[in-house]
Amino acid sequence: RLAAAESTIRVLKRQMNDLAIATKALRSADAGASLPASSRAFQILVYGCMEDERHIQHAIFAAQAYAAELRRLGRAATVRDFVLENLVDSSTIELGDVTFVAVATSKLGPKCLKEFPALAELLAQRKRHNIVTLAAAGEVFAPGPSCGNGKIDLAMDRSGVPRASGDCIPIHFLQGLMFVARNVKSYNEGLLSFCDDAVRESVPNRSPGNLVMLATARVIKRSYHDADALVRSSLFKLATERFGKAVVQGTHFVRYLREQGLDFTEIKCGGNDLEVALCKSKFKFTIDMENTALNGYISEKIFTGLMSRTIPVYFGAPDVANYLNPKRFIRCVIPPEALEELRSKKKNKSFYFTSEPNPSDAEIITAAANLLFPHLQPCLDRMDEVNRDDALYQSMLREPVFADQDLACSQAPFINIDVGSQVYAALHDKLGFASPL
Repeated sequence: RLAAAESTIRVLKRQMNDLAIATKALRSADAGASLPASSRAFQILVYGCMEDERHIQHAIFAAQAYAAELRRLGRAATVRDFVLENLVDSSTIELGDVTFVAVATSKLGPKCLKEFPALAELLAQRKRHNIVTLAAAGEVFAPGPSCGNGKIDLAMDRSGVPRASGDCIPIHFLQGLMFVARNVKSYNEGLLSFCDDAVRESVPNRSPGNLVMLATARVIKRSYHDADALVRSSLFKLATERFGKAVVQGTHFVRYLREQGLDFTEIKCGGNDLEVALCKSKFKFTIDMENTALNGYISEKIFTGLMSRTIPVYFGAPDVANYLNPKRFIRCVIPPEALEELRSKKKNKSFYFTSEPNPSDAEIITAAANLLFPHLQPCLDRMDEVNRDDALYQSMLREPVFADQDLACSQAPFINIDVGSQVYAALHDKLGFASPL
C-alpha cells in the first residue's frame, strides 16, 4: 500500500508540473501571436507521451529535419524536446508557430491523455496554435500506424511504401540516417564524416587477412524476420568457402560454421551501432544486408559500414541507388522471382527446405545458399575483383557516399535526404499552416 501511495504521489506531482508547463507555453504563445512572424522566436517543441525512447527519437528527428529545412530557406529555427516523464525547467519556453506532439503508440490513447493533462491541453489548442500530432511506424515487418480517426497528422515511416491507415500524411525517412537513442551525438558525427572530403580521401591501412566480416549474424528469427534475411547468411557461407577465413559476430552463425568445419573467428562488437562500426573498420568488406527487400528501407547496417571506411556488400532496398552512390558499395541483386521462391519456403513461421517441418540452421542456410548461388556469384566475383585490384579498392573508398552528395550535406550539421522538405510540404501545402518564412 505504501508503494502504491508513493507511486500515486509521483504521478500527481508530474501532472501538476506538466500542467503548469503547458499553461506557461500557451500563455507565451498568446502574448506573441500578434507579433509579425519575422520578429517571433521560432521554436519547435517536441512533447512525448512515451514509454520507449526510440519512438521519441522519430519525433525529434522530424522536428530537426524541419528546422534544418527552415534554416536552409533562410529562417532561424531551434528545437526543444520534452518527454513528459522527465520535464525540465520551462521558464523560457514559447510555443511558437508549430509544435510536434509525438505519441508512443499508433493512436492517442486515453491513458496517455489522462496521465498527462498538459498533452490534452495542448491538443485542445491544435487549430489555434498549429500543433501537429505525429505517430511513428514500427519495424517494416509490423503494421503501419493508425491515423487515430483524424487525431494524427503525420506518420513517420522507414518504409518507402506508405503503411499508415487513414488520412495522415506519410513522412518517409532512411532509418540509417536517424539519430539512434544511444550515443546520438557521436553517431551524428559519424554521419557528418560522409561530408568531409579529407576523410573520403584517406585510405585505411588494413591487414591482408582481414577480408570479410558479418556483423549481423543471426540466421533468422523465425517469428519476426522475413525470409530475405537468409540472403546475408547465404552470402557469408559462400564468401567463407571462397575466400577462406572470415569473421563473425554472434552465436547463431558460429554454431553453423563450427558444424560445417569452416574456418572463422568470432568477435564481440558491443551493443550499439558505434561499437559495431569500430569492429567493421578492421575489414575490407562487410556484409551489410537488410532483413527484407523493400523500397526506401535502408537501415543503419550499410551506414555503419560506410562510417567504417569499408566496402559494404549490400542487399535490400531495390531503390538504394536513389539515395546512396552505387559506386561506393557492392550491391547484390536478387531477382524478384528468386526472392518469391525463397519466401515460399517459409510457412507458419518455419522453413520447409527439407521434408522435416523444422530443419536445423545448417539445413536452412545450405538450402538457401544453393537456391541463391547463381544470383550471388556476380557479387562474389566483384568482391574478388576489388580485393585483387588495390587501385579499384581505393577509388571506391574515395567515392561520395550519397547519390546527391550536395543535397545530403547541404543541411549539415544535420544530415538527411529529403525529410525536412517532406515535413515542410505536409505542414504548409497540405495542412494549410501559415509559412514561417
